[in-house]
Amino acid sequence: MNVTRTMKHITCVLALLLTVASGVQAQEIKARATLDRDTILLGDQIHLNLELEQNIGPKVQFPQIPDSIGKSIEVLQRTLIDTIKMEGRRIMLRQDFLITAFDSGPHPIPPVWFKLKYDQLTDSVHTNSLSLFVQVPKVDLKKGPADIKKPFDAPVTLKEIAPWLFGGILIAAVIFLLIYAIRRRKKKLPLFQKPPKPKEPPYRVALRKLDEIKEAKLWQHDQVKEYYSRITDTLREYLEGRYEVAAMEKTTDEIMTALKYDAVKLDVKSYKQLKEILELADLVKFAKFIPVEDDNQMTLANAYFFVNQTKIEGKLPEEEEKENDEDNGDEEVTIDLSDKKGRRKS
Repeated sequence: MNVTRTMKHITCVLALLLTVASGVQAQEIKARATLDRDTILLGDQIHLNLELEQNIGPKVQFPQIPDSIGKSIEVLQRTLIDTIKMEGRRIMLRQDFLITAFDSGPHPIPPVWFKLKYDQLTDSVHTNSLSLFVQVPKVDLKKGPADIKKPFDAPVTLKEIAPWLFGGILIAAVIFLLIYAIRRRKKKLPLFQKPPKPKEPPYRVALRKLDEIKEAKLWQHDQVKEYYSRITDTLREYLEGRYEVAAMEKTTDEIMTALKYDAVKLDVKSYKQLKEILELADLVKFAKFIPVEDDNQMTLANAYFFVNQTKIEGKLPEEEEKENDEDNGDEEVTIDLSDKKGRRKS
């Protein structure tokens, strides 16, 4: 008898413990099902949401919803199971289903069961039941049913026209390169060439050539005619570059007339110096005039003076990039009257 009573007591205690444990677990786990709305028109689409709220720990097996719920509700899409972290050790598992129905009237959605596993124990919990009511669109009996509307033309997107756009640009570029290559080949020119170097200012060219004449010492070696020819050629080239006067093709009188009456603003002193140089050179070259040593020296000095007094200063691009205080290559001429020799000072 004592053994029997003891077994009954143990059984009652175990039953009580299981009841308490089930109550605690039921409080920790919450399952629910919701709809976006409970009434739709025939063929409309809404979302069915399944949620399970629990503590971290138990393993949960979500229900396998088939492609249809009952006889009338169709499942169109389903999302992956999403885990949302909540306060403390709580989490929420969620899955959404896109559903529709094509039969009017009420459509019940039965509870959905979740399976839970605690170490060696298994349990289950279910959601609430739902009801979806499907309405038939109302038709105005006076107007009758309307025709099906034609589909709207969707606007063209950049993604659709991008392949055609870039393809057209590529084809146009290829055609342009072919035409360019053919034309260059006909002219016997390279396909690609470096851009021409910037043109040197006329005054620099003139000063450099005058330096070369001075270093050559032509008149000291009885090459007086060559000496004057090179000086006048240098000045004529300078006039063409500086004033755009075709000096190489003109006589001295024609040059001086062009400088005097055209739109050339030449000061009186420079005009007089140039005229003296050209006229003396004409005497040497054409009248076999033999100038004295002072004439030879002053002619070169006056040529330096003329170029420096009428020049337009400018820098080449590579010089403009240098940010320093170096001299830009301009030269000025001073005359030592004691020995009457032209001397260049940099």
